[in-house]
Amino acid sequence: TRFSVIRIGSEPWVEAAHAIPSGNSGRGVRSARNLAIRSGVTIEEWSADDIDSDSRKKEALLSLYDAWKKATMISISGFILATNPVAPVPGRRWFVAVRDGKAEGYAVATRIGETDRYYIEDLIYDRYAQKGVAELIITEALSALASAGFTKASLGVVLGLKHNESKEGSLTRGARMLLGAAARIFPLFYNCRGQETFRKRFKPEWDPV
Repeated sequence: TRFSVIRIGSEPWVEAAHAIPSGNSGRGVRSARNLAIRSGVTIEEWSADDIDSDSRKKEALLSLYDAWKKATMISISGFILATNPVAPVPGRRWFVAVRDGKAEGYAVATRIGETDRYYIEDLIYDRYAQKGVAELIITEALSALASAGFTKASLGVVLGLKHNESKEGSLTRGARMLLGAAARIFPLFYNCRGQETFRKRFKPEWDPV
């Protein structure tokens, strides 16, 4: 039997207890976080009940989400990239950056089954948000998860088309050419390098997907 494994990306995992990276390599995250705090940004945690009972909160999330989608040249959704910012999934937690009473960004954290791990998804913020908002959202979300007894969190899959041939077979020449072309074209529409660079700042461990 001939088969091949196609790697579609990598998933970064961070220790929740190490929410704020230390050392010289973590200086950028700490500086950005502090800048957002000094600018008056705070992080609020919203529950599904909060969002369902307060139309203003639901509208704030949907407004940020819609603005993000409109600013994206191509929307890649479905499968592992499916997004719904207000879906009431059990164990879901919303971390929202607020400044002067207005939501500037958010991240959604969803528990992975009955494990002690969470998946942080949908990191979305206003294009005019204060600098450091993304770093503040992530670090505060990780800190909250650690305080609740959870150990690790995924920062979301970073897509990047690659293939790893198995010992029992290989891709056909045509398949290799097609995959190679897709790997070259894909980054033009999906900022995989930028997403990878951002996540590396939190010093994660990477798992292939």
